Amino acid sequence: MHIKEHEAHCEKELGKPFTEVHIFLDQFAIKYNMNLVHRTILHHHLGVALVGLLMGQEATGAAKLHVVDDVHQLPVGPEWFLRLPAYMPHSGQEDSLEADMQALLGYAPNFNAAWVLAESLNALAAILALCGC
Repeated sequence: MHIKEHEAHCEKELGKPFTEVHIFLDQFAIKYNMNLVHRTILHHHLGVALVGLLMGQEATGAAKLHVVDDVHQLPVGPEWFLRLPAYMPHSGQEDSLEADMQALLGYAPNFNAAWVLAESLNALAAILALCGC
């Protein structure tokens, strides 16, 4: 969703737009070329908790709405995204993504390993499709 849509939803549900929350949660969208991968950094329960710590408890409601509007649920952490090909980092983005998560959350999953696993699973699926299995 666009920031204006997030603001309108918060205005309707919470009585104010919470613009700073939406800017914070989507701060990496441009860095990652508006790719869905930017959501792995803060679009989960840990990101919502961080919003609460930085902006106050009232802001967590807006953060939850934002995340659910974007990913249709509230994942526990960034690992949830690793199983979905649309959220996998492009080759070369893994180190930057891990560094951004380390800076904000103090940890990051090993995206390089997840990337290799995803590629291996895609190759296995292609082989199985070829043999009709």
